[in-house]
Amino acid sequence: MASFLESPLTFDRFTIFRTALTHVAPGGMLLITSHAKPPSWSPQADRPFQSAKKAIVVLEPLSTDWEIIFCDDVARLMHGPQGQEGEVSDSVIALRRKK
Repeated sequence: MASFLESPLTFDRFTIFRTALTHVAPGGMLLITSHAKPPSWSPQADRPFQSAKKAIVVLEPLSTDWEIIFCDDVARLMHGPQGQEGEVSDSVIALRRKK
């Protein structure tokens, strides 16, 4: 699982994800979660985030050994430190390695 593997520093997270694919046993799953869109009041609102659809493109082409179980952004409301409300989206990618 790669859960919110993010940093303000530049690094090649997709090489990490591709490497993780090689370590999943047959029948196993790889779950990748990331921020897709921060709320407007967030100090990170100007940082680039990727949707699930854009993030999975970097992993393609997936071999026929892989099944995409879920690949989408999930939105939710979040409350800020001063009580402000804003929508945040998280990208979720779930892949299953076929047996």
